[in-house]
Order: sequence, then C-alpha cells, then structure tokens
Amino acid sequence: MDKYLASPATAQRPSPAAPGADQTLDAFVVQWRRLYALPNLTPKTMQSYNYLWGRYIQGGLGSAQLDALTPLALEQWKADQLAAGVGAESVKRCLIMLQGVLQRAVEWQYLSANPARHVRKPPSRRKRAVRPLPPEKIEEMRAWMMLSKQPHDVLLLCLLGYCGLRPGEALALHWESVGARRLLVDSCVSLGELKETKTGRVRTVPLLEPVIEDISRCRATLPQQAANGLIFATATGRPWSETMWRNWRRRVFGPCANAVGLAGVRPYDLRHSFVSLLISEGRSILEVACQAGHSPTMTLNVYGHVFDEFDPTDRTPAAQRILDARATVRGRASSA
Repeated sequence: MDKYLASPATAQRPSPAAPGADQTLDAFVVQWRRLYALPNLTPKTMQSYNYLWGRYIQGGLGSAQLDALTPLALEQWKADQLAAGVGAESVKRCLIMLQGVLQRAVEWQYLSANPARHVRKPPSRRKRAVRPLPPEKIEEMRAWMMLSKQPHDVLLLCLLGYCGLRPGEALALHWESVGARRLLVDSCVSLGELKETKTGRVRTVPLLEPVIEDISRCRATLPQQAANGLIFATATGRPWSETMWRNWRRRVFGPCANAVGLAGVRPYDLRHSFVSLLISEGRSILEVACQAGHSPTMTLNVYGHVFDEFDPTDRTPAAQRILDARATVRGRASSA
C-alpha cells in the first residue's frame, strides 16, 4: 500500500519515461508468470510462490509501481510482516521470491537495479537436529500396517525407511527400476507428474534383504499387466496425485505413527533412519551422500552428530539390524 512507497522527493526513478514508472508490481507479476515462471519453474515451486504472493505480498505491495519499490520500502514491509506475527521463514521466502521477480524486471529494463538485493533476509531459525528412528520403531509401524493386509503400504514404508527415498522418489518407482541387488532412482513425482529427481541426478541404492522380502510380497498381489508399470499408481496407471499422497499420510501413515507412539513423525523423517543405518555400517561421508542423493557438505551438516555418535568398533550390517528388529517385534506380538 501507499505507506511502503517512497515520497516523490526520495524515490529513485531511472527517468520520467522509464517503464517502471507506470508498471505496478501486480501487473508485472502477471507478465513474469507468463514469460518466466511457467516455462522455467517447477509446478511445486509455482504453487509455493502463488501462495506467498496471495497470502503475504499482493495486498501490501501489489499496487506499488516498480520504481517505487526501494530498499527502504521493502524493509518497511518486512518489518510490518514480522511485527504482525508472520514467521521469519515465510518472510524470508517472500523476499527470495521478490528478489527473483525484480531481477527479471532489471533484465527486461523496467528497473535499473534490484532493490530486493539490498534487503537483509531474516535469519532462519536453527533446525532441530534429526533424530533417526531405530529399526525397531519402523518394524512396529510395519507390523501395524501388516494388519490391514495392504502390501503396498508396507512397501512404501520400507522404501522410505530402508532405502532412504524421498517420498516423491518412492512414488516415481517403476517395477523395472527394481534390480536383483539395487534400486534405480531416476525420477520423482511432483503434483502428480513425473519429474527428474530433486538434484537432477540418477543414483542407485542397495536393496537390503528385508526390503526384497516386502517387494516380493507386494509384486505377488499384482495382475500380470501391472508388472512393468509404476509401483504406486492410480487405477489408470498414472502417478499418485498430491491429494492421494496427502490422503495416504492422513489415513494410513498418521494413524500408524500414532499407534506406535510416534505422533508428529512425517514420512520424510524415515529417510534419516536409512542414513543412520549406513553410518552404523561404517560408511564414509561420501558413500552416505551418494546413496542418500545429496552433497557431502549437506550430509555432514545434517548428520554430523550421528557420525560423532558412531563407534568404529561396533559396525553392524544394516540388513542384520533390520532382521533383528523384525524378529524382536514378531516375538513381542507372539507373546502378547
């Protein structure tokens, strides 16, 4: 709104006829979406940006002329958002979006400089250290899912916890991606569409003996024509939509996690368990990073404390840890 706009005496206008003098941010964003965002950004990023724009930015800054968006105006907007209780991470993401939008305005000669570059982003809160779930807890979840006799649910759980796949990577797996000893990870599902992986790289991960058991059980339930398609598919063979994934989280994973005392745990959190199994085997940072599908630097930043806890004299094969946990959980069930 007007309170964010610089006064005529202080506004930095490139020239009276500069395009930014009569183009509002609202109008420019429409052009930015059509010419830049839709051809270049992923649907998930666009979904996030559309939310940020409508929820936080448009009402306060949309009517502003581009050349009135000075660093001071954006600093004032940032301060007002934080004072209104908007989270620092949300404000930071808004400023990142604005910087990208206004960079296009510079490149397209609407502005002579990008005012958002000079606005300091709020510092991110330190994230809580990851706490990998032990195999015993994943096996408790698996046993709970086994009661419903839905092999696909069990297999999805194990692919997340024992292969370290991101949820979108698991949903993109084809049966032909399953080898005798390794799993090929070359794509992911985003908003119901097959895309390249988050890092744009292809990798393989080992298939541990307990996972092979669940793969075989799941494959045995399939009709012959589905043997080469997606492992997790709709009735028409398409990837799961975002709604289907959310429904699985709410109707299957959530109740399962609550039942074993893991309220608040997300499917993505199971990925950390796989990494901890690799570390317990004595794998190097490079090996862990390769199998998890991210950089060695990120591996050390996220899992450094797990490496610190590792005792080099106590190396245990991941498959054996899972089998021992599975036997323990079965023993409890039989004695109950």
